[in-house]
Amino acid sequence: MNAERLKQLRTEHKGLRQVDLAQSLGISASAYSSYEQGVREPDDETKRHLADYFSVSLDYLLGRTEHRATPMLADVDTQLAHLLSELDDNGSQPTLAGQKLSQNQRKVLRESLAGTLNVARALTPDSTKAHH
Repeated sequence: MNAERLKQLRTEHKGLRQVDLAQSLGISASAYSSYEQGVREPDDETKRHLADYFSVSLDYLLGRTEHRATPMLADVDTQLAHLLSELDDNGSQPTLAGQKLSQNQRKVLRESLAGTLNVARALTPDSTKAHH
């Protein structure tokens, strides 16, 4: 657990006290305080609750990434970006329902996916830092 990040997330929520957060997690204030001080490590369930509470990924909470995006959106972002690169690659043979895509189908699908990716990125916190 990244203790500094945990404290930062709590202090970003103006007025959120350790005791209030501890109560919402169903733990003692002293237990929560020890997480922020880096003295104790929360169990996996508490980590998941903290990530959900702050709407961040577990990787962000653990300090493994600088991107706050939830894993699902991060995964969608990665998958869409990969699919777009495949559609741009003239050597690839993408198919849809078992049928090879024509150049026109590839173009339409690429434009649609690029728009979807832009919307997903716009909805992701810190998206400007992550992709520019």
